[in-house]
Amino acid sequence: MTKLLRSTRFFVGGLIALALVAPAIAQGQEAVVTGRVVSDQGQPLAGANVFITELNISVGTNQSGVFTINIPAARVRGQPVVLRARAIGYQPAANPIALNAGSQSVDFNLRKDLTELSAVVVTGVTKATEAIKLPFTVTRVDSSQMPVTGSNPITQLQGKIPGALIVNASGRPGAAPSIVLRGPVSLNATGRTQQPLYLLDGVPLNGGLPDINPEDIEDVEVVKGAAAASLYGARAGAGVINITTKSGRNSPEGIRFSARTEVGGSNIERAFPLATRSALATDPTGQLFCTTEVVGGSPCGRLINWDDEVQRINNSGEDFSLPPQKFYHDFGIGLAPLYPSLTGLYLVTPWPHLRDPVSQAVSPSQYANSNIDMRGKVGNTGVYASISNFVQEGAVKFLPGFTRNSARVNVDQRFSDRISGNINSYYSQSVDHAANFDETSGTAGTWFNLTRAPWISDMLARDNLGRIVVRQNPLDQGTQNFNPLYSTAYNKRADRGTRFVGGASLRFTPLDWLNLEANTGYDRSTAYTLQMRDKGWRVTAASPSTSAGFIQNGGLDNETFTSSLSAAATRTFFNDLNATFTSRYVYSDQTLRADSLSGTDIAIGGLESADAATKNFSISSGTQAIRDMGFFTGLDFEYKDRYIFGGLIRRDGSSLFGAGNRWQTFGRGSAAWILSREPWWPAVDALSLFKLRASLGTTGQRPRFNAQYGTYTLGAGGTFNPANLGNPNLKPEINRELELGGDFEFARRIGFNLSYAKAVIDRQILPVKQPTATGFSSQWINAGVITNKTWEATMNIPILNRESLNWSTRLIYDRTRSILTRLDVPEFVGTITPGPGNTFDIFKFRTGEEIGTIYGQDFVRRCNQLPAPFSADCGGPNSSFRTNDQGFIVWVGQGNQLTEGITRNLWTTNLPLGTGPWGNRTNWGMPITLRDSTGNIAVVPVGNGLPRFHWGMSHNIDYKRFNVYGLLDAYRGQKLWNIAYAWSHGDLQTSDIDQTGKSVETAKPIGYYWRRGQSTSPGGNSGVGGLYDALAPNTFNVEDASYVKLRELSVGYHIGPLGGRGDWKLGFVGRNLHTWTKYRGFDPESGNTTGPLNSSALTPVAGYRFPNLRTYTAQLSSSF
Repeated sequence: MTKLLRSTRFFVGGLIALALVAPAIAQGQEAVVTGRVVSDQGQPLAGANVFITELNISVGTNQSGVFTINIPAARVRGQPVVLRARAIGYQPAANPIALNAGSQSVDFNLRKDLTELSAVVVTGVTKATEAIKLPFTVTRVDSSQMPVTGSNPITQLQGKIPGALIVNASGRPGAAPSIVLRGPVSLNATGRTQQPLYLLDGVPLNGGLPDINPEDIEDVEVVKGAAAASLYGARAGAGVINITTKSGRNSPEGIRFSARTEVGGSNIERAFPLATRSALATDPTGQLFCTTEVVGGSPCGRLINWDDEVQRINNSGEDFSLPPQKFYHDFGIGLAPLYPSLTGLYLVTPWPHLRDPVSQAVSPSQYANSNIDMRGKVGNTGVYASISNFVQEGAVKFLPGFTRNSARVNVDQRFSDRISGNINSYYSQSVDHAANFDETSGTAGTWFNLTRAPWISDMLARDNLGRIVVRQNPLDQGTQNFNPLYSTAYNKRADRGTRFVGGASLRFTPLDWLNLEANTGYDRSTAYTLQMRDKGWRVTAASPSTSAGFIQNGGLDNETFTSSLSAAATRTFFNDLNATFTSRYVYSDQTLRADSLSGTDIAIGGLESADAATKNFSISSGTQAIRDMGFFTGLDFEYKDRYIFGGLIRRDGSSLFGAGNRWQTFGRGSAAWILSREPWWPAVDALSLFKLRASLGTTGQRPRFNAQYGTYTLGAGGTFNPANLGNPNLKPEINRELELGGDFEFARRIGFNLSYAKAVIDRQILPVKQPTATGFSSQWINAGVITNKTWEATMNIPILNRESLNWSTRLIYDRTRSILTRLDVPEFVGTITPGPGNTFDIFKFRTGEEIGTIYGQDFVRRCNQLPAPFSADCGGPNSSFRTNDQGFIVWVGQGNQLTEGITRNLWTTNLPLGTGPWGNRTNWGMPITLRDSTGNIAVVPVGNGLPRFHWGMSHNIDYKRFNVYGLLDAYRGQKLWNIAYAWSHGDLQTSDIDQTGKSVETAKPIGYYWRRGQSTSPGGNSGVGGLYDALAPNTFNVEDASYVKLRELSVGYHIGPLGGRGDWKLGFVGRNLHTWTKYRGFDPESGNTTGPLNSSALTPVAGYRFPNLRTYTAQLSSSF
């Protein structure tokens, strides 16, 4: 509280100081420079920055591109100065002038910046630097390249940043995407992150990015590797993303208001491939189902009406549904089919009603975003302020979704020619109603139940009290019979959050060559969670403790203070050598607090208080205090405007490092050569820019909070049980990266950037099992090396450039390979818990292993994979073992044909137990599980979850008053374990089991898709096939997740003034409109956060996450 009050006093005092200390405007204006800034097409450039560096004077252009600079008489001496103009997306221009009393006019005509190298970069560098003079890669995306506003700052970067793997694994409103820059940096990131360091106006962030309003963003700079991120030391091992918000610093005199509103809807693009047929026995009409009860010798002597049975079991008068009657041929996980059914039944019986459970649960829902902002300059004070409201309901019935309200005030003040400062402040409130409906692990959830529901299910059926039925599926299938819409309707949860981010800077230039700067920042995020299943909660089987109700309260309060002091000295030697010496001190104080309590057996229904719980209390809380300190010194040189070289050294201390290693040194050396600026350059017109660059740098990745400490669990009676053995010598991971690259421009039109980076991340922090004698289970130690190799390319092409028609395109490409190149401990596995409650060892960590490789089971696909003598009787036109239409080697018997399974009743035959390959029973036409030389099921690589390559392509077309923008984003070659699709095979509910449209030659019985058969070796099961078997990953359910996605599309029309007022624009916007893929599921853009890699972008498991949403909106905007 003391820190918060101190921070509040600081910001209030700062705002008062800006108001009182602003200098008076001089009465005499002895020199006036006016002019106009236009594009090379003659269009006025509003908001362009016109400045005189020598006088530290800067103004902005108005809507007509006009500027006026007033210079007091005391500063007018007839001296030569350079007047410069700069605008976003254009190459800067400069005109030398003599500063004399009186008026003079200077106009600027700016060319399009095709290479994007004229922009000024502030991230990763010791001072603001033009991109053309960077010796390393910093990707900058400004607001003009983000015409489609995302729901959070990172989603609108998708498809625009080479080297960035950005995955929206969950489409739940309010969820943030995962991002990995140039590959993983940690083999075990539990308790920390693989994500980059986020900065907002230079202030380090420690909360969620969905709290930030994307409408406020001016530009985003992405530093992808240690070669460029060394400036940030131990916190930048995974890269840096700096978000700069809008300001009034360069605005023209006066205040301008803008308003924008966007309204539309969202839904789920792709359908889940459920079966529309069943194997259930029906009466001759196909409307009623047979029971298992035999009446008068008939196996179909009693009939069931599906909807009547649903009503019967849900109207029990109790808090649970009644047991249903047994359906004849009801097979799946709950009831294992017998051999005759596995080999003789087919999914060909139409359901009496085709309802589609997923489409019933999904409904178009509201998407609305409104923003009002003020931007301008009055005297020496620049102001930007905004308020915003964002609502996304989320396309699922009964879920309110996510709401964010925010406000921002940024103030820039020039106190004098040598003193300036700014204060940035942002506040938001958010409410998330769907956090518990996005399952990554644990018990069955909404999407688990939806993907297991039969096509006939009426998800919206109600009981005789008007409630959504708790069991819409009367089949015998276990927990998946629970109606997920009962949960979305009555399992209420709200996560309420607040966020404040503020920062202040003061800049002083005591000498023309010396700049001093002080910065401070504060980030605080709070959250309060209330979840309640009220008393009388219904279940599918009697469970008094569950029906008695449940309540959970929890809270978070995270805050970070940062401060820094820096000095930069710039001198010119020998007329051509510019040198800059920079030094900075940085301090950070971070405190993370959390508490949670829950209980059951609600005393009074509807009472949303922890006091309502009477049993099974669970209470927990925790606090983490983290302190960081850093110093760096840098020296940069620029010679003849074409030779750039520099270096820096940073020394960081952190309370997260082991007590014996509290400090770590980082550094960088870099150089660039702009050959095309050499007098001898022979191809000025053909190759108008040719620049080579190289950089070598180091950054770090801090350990998790408790890794250095000895930890204990509290047992019964207050006893302490050893858990983690402390390590006072624990060091941060060190990321050492070499980056090489070049920037090119062809014929002054086409811009091309190419980079290669090799990063070696040493001292991997891993939990290692300890000897029993220590009493501890594990210890965190430094024990391994990851090597990432990345290629990146960007190309900007102006296809057409006419007065009324401009068409440009931007292409990006990247590929990364990540290898575990050294492991100093015994190899180990990576275990995930994708839900519901199952664990799988899908990763292997050992020297030489490519990170992201998934391990699972395979089927025999080549004759040489069979043991002798079966391999010799394979592959011929009349061999006993042949390749079927899905590429599997199957047993058909000599002389039989693969198309005769039904006509000759061959599906029911088999090689008996002990006579088939590896001594197993081998069923006719069924897939054969691959085994090793010992007869055990072989665990083999079944794919890699990281893309082989990634590309993006955007097009921007301006035709008179129309604008069209589109973005394609593509990831190719990655594999994804499609759990939702695979596990639905267990209940025979997926579309590939549906034999509609198949002939007697190609149809397959249900056993083909179910479990393995009997075996004399480990791994036998109760089936005959094996495509579904035992939940684990295999080459059937780990599938190609390559995709091309129409990520963004917008069409706009510039109306202009209406009734002489405003500047109106009308547009239509689409997000995630269409995905081209062979993936069998909701969306190939998916992942899981369980497991050691702790990133959805790196854990290729598509479980039961909230699918990505497609949005269609109309937007209207104007400025005044």
